[in-house]
Amino acid sequence: MWWFIAAQPFLLNSIDATEDSHTGEYIAKLLAKEIHAVGKHKVVAVVTDHAANMRSAWRLLAQDFPWILFEGCKAICSI
Repeated sequence: MWWFIAAQPFLLNSIDATEDSHTGEYIAKLLAKEIHAVGKHKVVAVVTDHAANMRSAWRLLAQDFPWILFEGCKAICSI
């Protein structure tokens, strides 16, 4: 499952991605769709875990959205 949230405590979207390969390209495509749905200039940060596929998605998305901060969740890395 992938969850997309905003600064407000509500869920924007949820999809079942169990059948899809979780490549950086695939994740970037999903995130870009949600960024555009919200309004790209309303998004200032995207927080994910630190997995290699997520870091790959950050690099791809940063090309189209250079003002967005892509960051790994600090709670996850402290576990």
